[in-house]
This record gives sequence, C-alpha cells and structure tokens, in this order.
Amino acid sequence: MKKGMDGDVPDQIQTQPQNTILSNEIVGLPIRQLNEAAQEQLSSPTIVLAKHDTTSVDITEVTTEALSSNVKDDSSKTPNKCEQESNNKSVLNGVDIRNYLQYTAAMIMGVPLKNLEDHSLSLFEAGMNESESLIFMKKIDNILPAGVEITTSFISDHPSIDSIVKFIMDIVDENKHSDENNKEIQIEQLQHSLEDIVDKYTLYIRDSYTQSAIVAPQKITKKVFLLTATGFLGTHILYTLLTLTSCKIYCLVKKKKIRTPKASLKRAFLRNNLDTSLIDSDKLIALGANLSEPYLGLSENQYEIILNDITTIIHGATCAKPGMPLTAYESSTILGTANLLLFSAQKEFHFISSIDACVNSSWENVPEGILPLKASITTCDGFGLSKLAIETIITNTFDYLQLEQVSIVRVGQITSHTETGVWDPNDWVPMLLGIAGLSGRMPTFDANLDWIPVDVAAKAIVDLLSSNATSRIQVLHISNPNQTITWEQYLDKLEESGMKFSRQELPKWLGNLWIDVEENSYDENVCSLLTGHFNRMAFNPDNDQKNRALLDLTNTKSLTSVLLACPSLNNESLIKSNIDWLKSTGHLSEIGLDQQKSLTKSKLKLKRPAENGDPGFLEWIYVTVPLMVLFFIIDLLWNIFSRSFMEITVVAGWIVTVMFVNDNADDQTRLLRDSSSNARIDRRRLENNDRKKRVNRRRIKRIV
Repeated sequence: MKKGMDGDVPDQIQTQPQNTILSNEIVGLPIRQLNEAAQEQLSSPTIVLAKHDTTSVDITEVTTEALSSNVKDDSSKTPNKCEQESNNKSVLNGVDIRNYLQYTAAMIMGVPLKNLEDHSLSLFEAGMNESESLIFMKKIDNILPAGVEITTSFISDHPSIDSIVKFIMDIVDENKHSDENNKEIQIEQLQHSLEDIVDKYTLYIRDSYTQSAIVAPQKITKKVFLLTATGFLGTHILYTLLTLTSCKIYCLVKKKKIRTPKASLKRAFLRNNLDTSLIDSDKLIALGANLSEPYLGLSENQYEIILNDITTIIHGATCAKPGMPLTAYESSTILGTANLLLFSAQKEFHFISSIDACVNSSWENVPEGILPLKASITTCDGFGLSKLAIETIITNTFDYLQLEQVSIVRVGQITSHTETGVWDPNDWVPMLLGIAGLSGRMPTFDANLDWIPVDVAAKAIVDLLSSNATSRIQVLHISNPNQTITWEQYLDKLEESGMKFSRQELPKWLGNLWIDVEENSYDENVCSLLTGHFNRMAFNPDNDQKNRALLDLTNTKSLTSVLLACPSLNNESLIKSNIDWLKSTGHLSEIGLDQQKSLTKSKLKLKRPAENGDPGFLEWIYVTVPLMVLFFIIDLLWNIFSRSFMEITVVAGWIVTVMFVNDNADDQTRLLRDSSSNARIDRRRLENNDRKKRVNRRRIKRIV
C-alpha cells in the first residue's frame, strides 16, 4: 500500500482565522500562515516511492494551472527543468523529484518558485527556518522507501534540493540493483533446475538403450501412434487422421477405472462436436496406458505387438498444471517422454511443443530451429520449462536412439473451431468470456494475437507429418499466418458480435474479480486460473505480451498449403460462431452489469415480512373484506329482526370476529414461523460468506 503524503503540522505553526485561504483560491505570496486547507494543498503534486517496490512510482503531475494558482508573479512559469525533459512519467527520475521538492519547499516557505530555481542553493540561505524544515523533512520521509529512516538533522546534512535528490536516487538505484540481483538469482536457480533435468533424462535414455544395427526400412503402409488424444488439439488431430488418412492408428489413452479407452475417446469427441461413430472404426485401436510406468503401462505382450507394428509416433501428452514448478512435470511428462523415446528407437518421432518454450526470447519472430537451453526465454513456469527441457532431450538423444526422423512442432495459442465454434472451455479465453458475460466487465492490456483455429492447426500438423521430410530433424511452427490483431481490436470484434461489456485496466479488473468471488458471484477455481495467467502481465513489466516473441512461419508455410487457408482473427463469422457455441453450452450467460450488481446484493439481503406502516395489497384486503362482511350482516339482521341498531351491530361484530380473527392469528403465526426459518437460513448463509471472505482475504491483498 502506498503511504499518503499528508504529514502532521508541528504545534509551532498556528493558523489565524482572519488569514484563512481556500486551497483553490490562493492568490498571493508570501504565505506565512497555513490553514488546514492549505496544508492539504501541499499533497496535491504527489510522488510516492512504493513501499513494497521501489521501481513502481505514482506521480501526480504538477500542471501549469496548479502552479499558477499558487505562485504570485509566476503564473505562467512551470518549475525549473519542466516536464518536457521527462517524456515518461511512469519512470522515476531526478527531474520529477526536483520539481516536487521545489514546489513543496516553496509552499511551506511561502515564497515564489523562482526563489528556489537554483537547486544547489541551501534552503536555509533561501529563508527556510527550523519549523519549516521539520515540515519539509516529514514530506521527504513520506516518499522514502520502507525501512529508510532519516534523522532530525537530515535537512542540515542535505541543505540543498540537489543533495536531497542525490540521496533519494542513490536509494532507488540501490534497491533497483537489489531487485535485479534477486531476479537474476531466481533465473539462475531455474537454469540450474532445467539443466539438471535435461542431464538426468539424457543419461537415463543413454543408459537404458543399447544401440543395434539399423534394419533397412521396408515399404509398408504408415501407421500412426497418437498419444493422449483426449486433449483439445489431440482430439482434433485424431479426428483428422481418421477422416483424411487410411493409416492404422494406435491411440494411447490415460487409464480410467470406470471407462474403457474408446469410451474416453467418444466422450472427448462428443465434447468437441465431432462424429463419435469414427471411434468404432476398425483402423483405430485404443489402449489404456501410463507412460511413466514400465512398458508404458501396457502388458508386456501389448508392448511387443505395437513395438513391432507402428512406424510413427506423434507425442503431445502434457498434463497442464497451472502455476506449478518444473519438478511437478518430472514424474509424469518428462519421464513419460523419455520412456516413449526409448520405445521409438529407429522410428519416426514427432513432438508437439508450445510457444511457451520460447515466448520470452529476444527474437521478434522465433526462428524455426533448435532453441538454446535458457530458462529465461520460457514462461518460467513448469509448463514452459518442461517443453524446452523435452525439446533439448530429444535433440540430445535422437542420434543415439537412431531415430529415423524427428520433428519438433511448436504450436501457438489455439482458438475455436472455424465451423462449430467449439473451444476448450478450460482455456483462459473462454473462461474470461464467461466471466465477462456475467459481470459486464472485460480487462484491457497490450497484446498481439496470432491465434490459430484448432481444426486448421490439426490439419496442418497431419499434413506436415504425413509428407516426406526434407531433413532428418526439423522444427515446424503452427500459428496464424495472417497479420496479428491487438487485444483491443479483438474486444471490438466481440462487441460487434453482440457481447456487451465495459473495459477496465487489468489490475483493477483483477481486484473487482476477487471482490465478486467474495460475494459468491463466480467459481473461485476459475478466478484462480485467470489470476495465475494474468499476474505476470499485470505486475511484472518485463512480461509485456505486446512485445513477446511470435513464431516465424517461413519454412512451415512452404511445406503445407493448409496454413494459407487459415482465416484471420478479424473474421466475424469465426468470432460469432465461437460466441454462439459458448452460449449454447452454457459457458457464456450474459447478464447486464446493473442486474448482476442487484443480484449480488440480493444474496446477502435478509428476507423479512413487510414492516408496519408499509401495507401491501393483501393487507388492504384483510381490512376491507371484514368491513364489507360486517356491513352486510348488519343490513341482513336489521331487515330480519328489526331490533335496535346497537344490538344488531354488536351481534354482527361478534360474528365477523369469529370468522376472521382466528384465521388472521393462524396466518400471523405461520408468517412468523416462516420468517424465523428464513432468518436462520440467511444467518447460516452470511456465516458461510464470512468464512469464505476470510479464506480469500490474503489473495485479494496480494492482487490489490
């Protein structure tokens, strides 16, 4: 949290009511008596060195108008070394601090700004007294980073503005250097972990495989061995193989106790609006497997059969674990890939990698080649590091394993199907669209988008891997070949397609997101995934997605014509089909912003009966009906008995009382009982909400 600029005024400074000057009506100098409003004015041009991060600075610009309203005979002058010398106000520099100190000192001393234009001049020589130096010192203390203390002799030790600026900038540079060192240490630790993993499994493969004479390949029909096809891209690759090729296909599916392998594949096809009857094809053999186990989790007999039968392996199995370190991917993903490489000796091996392995590299367009083993070029999380580690393990061992052909296929961000609009609901974009539909809010940030539709990506991969390779090892890139669009342009297209939302800066949007989670508006797990995805973008200036590397497609486009038919992200039908699918499946339910707020508030509102003095329609009926019955009975008895009016009225009143009072008493008892029950339910709901708030409080503080 940023510390405010307002300091306490020492008792020595007393204000005089007759000299009261409104903060927006200061018309003359010198000013010797400062009232409370004038003291508040001192905090207008604010420079705050964030207590938790000295590289983050919030500077309220000192405009010419603000200065002209506070300085006599200097109404047209800005502070010395005006703001034109500093084009970037978001970065702290000596000019900003000098302007702030000059302005603040002039306000405290009650002198024109021009009297302090010489920043090398001692403030005491310029007329600052001891009391004013104490006020000035408090202002300086408020902008210093946490842990930096100054003594009462600070102004005496640093009497000029230049000396004070040097003191502050030395601290900022020291802390910045410390932060850079910490970041370098973290990257170095990631680098060591990455190298250790690569060395470990490179040696594991070399120790586990004994080279043998290469048998001359026979002319046989190519067979394809596809792994974990139940993922979004993997399912579409399997669909493409089944529909566009005549190859025999083995598909390894993660073992399930309650479902057969083909049942799992049908479930995946059904989720993605694909023809499930293809799973019953004779050319598809589905097997339950676990790549980390001996024999890939198969029986020894099954292992030997497919080992002698298949010729080509397409491997894209990755269990995504958002936010987890590299070690979380070792036992499953990396060990499983090493085992599969041993199985693939003297065969074709194609690995589906990701742009996450190189997205933070210094290249504007990542070349279609082998990547250096540098942790800093990845997303620095377990997923990106594991992809780079596997790429390196493959290049280290493909020759030793006598692999016939090797392909590394790096894939960019996948988007929805061009025709059906199907998109992986667990991807961050569909989750974001779902929340935007409910909240009426969408975050804004800088990013260039080169997303590719899943069906185009799958067809391009199958086309590339089915053709004859030009070299024994090749690196291919899959992303949208059309001109990129910005995130803002994508939001424009969403609005044109019918979505309604307001736009908010990303940090503010994240804060509001978790406030809504407190009120049970959204699923906490979904919000955690989105927060993990956006955290680096919002709070780490080094991760600017607009400047992140894109994939170079020069060689890949020359090898397949599929990418040339890829639609642009500006394609309205592509976006509309995706929105229609999200709505039809319940992943996007649009509720107006005002309506959502009222729904959220109503969750915490206790239900109670109407209060006295606020009669409803039913209450008027309870009053008028008995009166009507009363007068009817009076008229009836009068005509029958012709007795005195008083007697008739008493008898009629007794009859009406017997008819209505008991019913009303029963209704009131039932109403009170229902109200009491509702109150207990609401109390329990509020208690549960309080517990959830306490659980989420630490997360909200971290984001805000």
